[in-house]
Amino acid sequence: MIFWESLSRGVNNVEVFKATSALLGPEIGRIDSYKTKPSRGLCLVKYRLDMFIGILLAKPFVGDSLYKGKPMGFEAIVLKQYQEKVNRAFQQLEGLSRPPSEGWLKTVRQALGMTGSQLASRLGVTKGRISQAESAELKGGVTLKTMTSMAEAMNCRFIYAVIPDKEIEAVINDQAIKKAKARVKAASTQMALEAQALNRDKLDSEINRIASEIIDRMPSDFWADE
Repeated sequence: MIFWESLSRGVNNVEVFKATSALLGPEIGRIDSYKTKPSRGLCLVKYRLDMFIGILLAKPFVGDSLYKGKPMGFEAIVLKQYQEKVNRAFQQLEGLSRPPSEGWLKTVRQALGMTGSQLASRLGVTKGRISQAESAELKGGVTLKTMTSMAEAMNCRFIYAVIPDKEIEAVINDQAIKKAKARVKAASTQMALEAQALNRDKLDSEINRIASEIIDRMPSDFWADE
């Protein structure tokens, strides 16, 4: 460990040691000189120093199927944070069916027993605007601003989300498999011409291996069609 080796060699690490001491606790004791060989008492805290500074220097790890046991750089950490946000939305909304046949605006208004005129009065618009908005929702032409204001006028909240059909890691894995298959197919064609074609088990194994490498690297063309 760099700090301990420096201390053992008599290098002055006063400021580093003081900062570490404050966090590790009073049992380290007060040391007036760091330019001599560490005492027996100081040796007793070596393990805790090693562990503490090791934690400071360590790269973060995560435990899902894509990154299990692998150190992550800054970009990978940011990517993982985005994936976790999408997965949380997926888990919370997975059981939510598609919008009702009449749309959410009209369905909620009817559930409240509220007429179009009453909703229009709350919004300060005409009844015709309410009908237009409800119709636009069915056609996908309503704005987020309109959905929000109408929901609030009905004492509700408008929430929207874009969620995958399955957890985001599975979506990424599917794309990696797709790209791996394209590469293996090209290679297999050449190998077949050379009478060296792989059997199905070996092909599957090679596809999985290449897919894993693609996920590890996440190349810039990951989502580009082959």
